[in-house]
Amino acid sequence: MPIRTETKKIIATDWLKAFPELSGYAQNKFYRIAGCVLLGLELIKLPRSEEYRPHFVMYPLWEENPDKCFTAIILVQEFYTKRNQQFSIPYENHTLIFNEVLISVGEQKPILSYKEISIGHLLGVMESYARKAPLSATTNSFHQAKFREAILKINLYEGRKETEALYREIVGINWDKIHFKAYGVDVDDWLQKVHECINRREDFLRQIEQNKLDKKFGRLSWSYRA
Repeated sequence: MPIRTETKKIIATDWLKAFPELSGYAQNKFYRIAGCVLLGLELIKLPRSEEYRPHFVMYPLWEENPDKCFTAIILVQEFYTKRNQQFSIPYENHTLIFNEVLISVGEQKPILSYKEISIGHLLGVMESYARKAPLSATTNSFHQAKFREAILKINLYEGRKETEALYREIVGINWDKIHFKAYGVDVDDWLQKVHECINRREDFLRQIEQNKLDKKFGRLSWSYRA
């Protein structure tokens, strides 16, 4: 049975009231721009049910256009109850457990409510994510490589001296070439492109600013403290 449009509107309004730092991008997607990334919440409908589940998401803003930014997601995380179970929220009875969900979301991802977000906040979220499965179990996979690349690029955005050290760490890893090939990527070519990005930081910064000004992101709030 299709979910009523009016119900979706009410749910979206409730989430935006609870997290006023976020802006509505779509009826089930609420984001904010924080430096060189886009972060926020997505309400994902569960298959074969009339329930949804909130997810925390982070996307890069350094890809060549907004559409490619959305295909290069950095991380996605679900939220859990005090019993360590995933939330399944009924659309039509959304208010029954909404307050409980809000408490968990606020506790597990306080960054959503920060007035200003710093690089320390972003890296803290990423470090927490890296310690958990599935990423923690794939130390030399393509997914791990792209995650480390994202950490490097967040540091590059700030012009931090740690950037070169992060690159040397990446080079020193024995990456799974077969896993890379499954995604159509050659390890050596990827490493070269990452290093070129470091050497061409001005172009990297220019691409981020260009994406921020794209009309697709025109309604989103900005909040970042260097």
